[in-house]
Amino acid sequence: SSIANRVVIPNEITEILPSTFAGCSKLTEVTFSNKLTKIGQNAFNNCVKLANILLPDSLVEIDDYAFNSCTSLTKVDISNHVTRIGSYSFQSCTGLTDVNVADSVELIDKYAFYGCSNLTNVNINEETSNLTKIGDYAFYSASKLKMINFPKKLESIGQCAFQYDTAFVGTPKIPESVTEIGLFAFNGAGCNTKTTWGFNVAYSYEGEGYAKWLLTASFVQEIPNFAIEKNTIGIAGGTFYNSTGTAGQLVLGGTDNRTLKYIGDSAFFYNDWSSIYGLEYTQVKTIGNSAFNLCNDLLGAIRLPNTIESIGTRAFANTTFSSLAIDQDTTRTTKCTIGQEAFLNSSSLSGTLNIPTYVSEI
Repeated sequence: SSIANRVVIPNEITEILPSTFAGCSKLTEVTFSNKLTKIGQNAFNNCVKLANILLPDSLVEIDDYAFNSCTSLTKVDISNHVTRIGSYSFQSCTGLTDVNVADSVELIDKYAFYGCSNLTNVNINEETSNLTKIGDYAFYSASKLKMINFPKKLESIGQCAFQYDTAFVGTPKIPESVTEIGLFAFNGAGCNTKTTWGFNVAYSYEGEGYAKWLLTASFVQEIPNFAIEKNTIGIAGGTFYNSTGTAGQLVLGGTDNRTLKYIGDSAFFYNDWSSIYGLEYTQVKTIGNSAFNLCNDLLGAIRLPNTIESIGTRAFANTTFSSLAIDQDTTRTTKCTIGQEAFLNSSSLSGTLNIPTYVSEI
């Protein structure tokens, strides 16, 4: 903890090993080697006075916890060969206000900017960024974070990634490349909402190059039915989590509404829907883990289209629907998996279920 205020890393150094400067409470500035490729785990963890860093262009990886709890950092420019921003790497950097993410970054890992309570601007180039995944809790409780541009190569937004980001005001533009939005990813964020069917709901922007997702739904009053809006491609994880009092019909598709592809983890966990209508009209590919788990008032039949590729763990566990059908397709080459305990304790399920030939794993 008594190390000098300033450290200069010589050019011969290519890696800073784990915990090298962790807890150096007097360190204020670091000059990095221009040949540095990796900053190891915990390398500068809890350097509470470290305020100035200029990451070299040679840098490829910022490992887990690298700058965790560096509370005096105010700005970080991620250099243009970094492919991964590690887990917890800038967690609790409460002085951090601005982050520029280079086009080379492919992964912002879990908890990377968790609890950065003064983080306001995260700059990502929507057109040229290679970012494909934002991990679980990546920006959780970054309460001053403004709406960011999601790049067009993005595929996945993790669990609770933007939860409680109350300044995240507006309508998110979710690229059509996204296939998964995790549990509670936008819950408690400042996204624009409207009241429909007894819920305050937030949908993402609908337009060319972007996909319409149902992001959040908070229960307002007991309702007879709920129908997703036309052109909705996905329902984020946990959207209707624990929404009891929903005693009517859940409408997910119809002859004029066939766009739904993705139902996230626990999207309808512990709901009181009496029936599901329209799944057979959709193009649904994935039904997430516990998507309908504990919908224990669910009656009637469920039919899944031949577009289905994945039925998650406990997707329909502890439900009471009476029959299930999965459409056949003898010409299909893509496979489908049915997860562990997918229909656990579905005690009312009866009749014959013909497993299609394209199902490769149960």
